[in-house]
Amino acid sequence: VAMLDLLEPTSYHFKSEADKENRKRNVGYIAQRVQDAMAKVGLEDTDFGGLSYDKEGESKGEYTYGLAYSQFIPILHAKIKQVEEKYNAKIEEYDAKIAELNEKLAALTVKNI
Repeated sequence: VAMLDLLEPTSYHFKSEADKENRKRNVGYIAQRVQDAMAKVGLEDTDFGGLSYDKEGESKGEYTYGLAYSQFIPILHAKIKQVEEKYNAKIEEYDAKIAELNEKLAALTVKNI
């Protein structure tokens, strides 16, 4: 989940598309940035199936990276649950504070009558 905090979605065109005028814009992550984020949180390349690249080609200076976005879904789900729990706790805290303030306000209103 910490890896997601280091990633920024971006839009891009594939370099391999021959017709540059009709290229479609893609939205996603840059595989090399995913790899960097993994390293920063202590994950090896084999720890996450969402990243793939040709290690043999890399030694020849040929880089072919890919991302399996279906592998990101469980991580995104965990992140959503984490955020939801954080905000639900805050809402409960604020509801309790509002109830406390309403009681104090009601007590002040009764005294003034």
